[in-house]
Amino acid sequence: MIVTMTLNPAIDKTVELDQLKVGELNRLTKVRSDAGGKGINVSKTIHALGGTTTACGFLGKENSRIFEKCFKEYSIIDGFTYIDGETRTNLKIMEPGGKLTEINEPGFTVDEVQQQSLINLTKKYMEPGSLFVLSGSLPKGIRKDFYRIMTAKILAMGGEVFVDADGESFAQALEAAPTIIKPNTMELMQYFGLNHEPEEIEMIELGKKLLAKGPEMVCISQGGDGALLLTENKVYKAEPLKVEVHSTVGAGDAMVASLAYARAQKMDAIDSFRLALACSAGAVATHGTQPPTKELVDSLIKQTCIKEI
Repeated sequence: MIVTMTLNPAIDKTVELDQLKVGELNRLTKVRSDAGGKGINVSKTIHALGGTTTACGFLGKENSRIFEKCFKEYSIIDGFTYIDGETRTNLKIMEPGGKLTEINEPGFTVDEVQQQSLINLTKKYMEPGSLFVLSGSLPKGIRKDFYRIMTAKILAMGGEVFVDADGESFAQALEAAPTIIKPNTMELMQYFGLNHEPEEIEMIELGKKLLAKGPEMVCISQGGDGALLLTENKVYKAEPLKVEVHSTVGAGDAMVASLAYARAQKMDAIDSFRLALACSAGAVATHGTQPPTKELVDSLIKQTCIKEI
């Protein structure tokens, strides 16, 4: 069972234009709105790959219809805690060549009672064989060590945990030794307090330091430079796939989804990595935050180039 957690979901409104002109009138060429948030995007992609998930977290009651429609469309089991107010809307402005400007709302405030309610609700999913994907930002009011607490609880019940977060949330969760983590270059720099972008050799050494914290697998996404995958005994380097860029929004979520799906399917590390690369590239080639189709992913898998370092 794969369970995704989205504590601060959003309606992702993606707009496209020829060039963003600050302080002037801009005319859009395309507009679409999708139920989003990192965990929800992960659930959508897992469905596209042929898997099923339960999605949980917090949703505002006043504009929940778009999410409920999404859950039905993607056969996602709704395990959300509904609270008063609206779920935020995030604006994604896409220009030709993949240039992205994001304007994100802060979201609702979650109190202690609501946090405990969510923990109680998700306990029934914490069992051997479960894989929880904890991803995305924390809403206002939630304790900074929430992912660490959840990770420890899930592992104690025999489940596994995939953490995709940044800042203090990532650092806190890492102390509980999640099963898989997927930092990107900036998140890695932030965690280690670097003021420079590390070269490949240093990146690998930093990845090994993360492995020493307890995870079984560390995937470092490097955007246009490809990705690294580290396990206890292996280090793999992948070259980026060349696709026509429509939206970089959700590419990281697609990578997380494919690694989680591969874990549930008991795929080995290199096949998991191939799937992750193809899913991520497929998301880039897809409009909005829609998941790539399985047909597109299958075709991109054949183009992956991975070497062991």
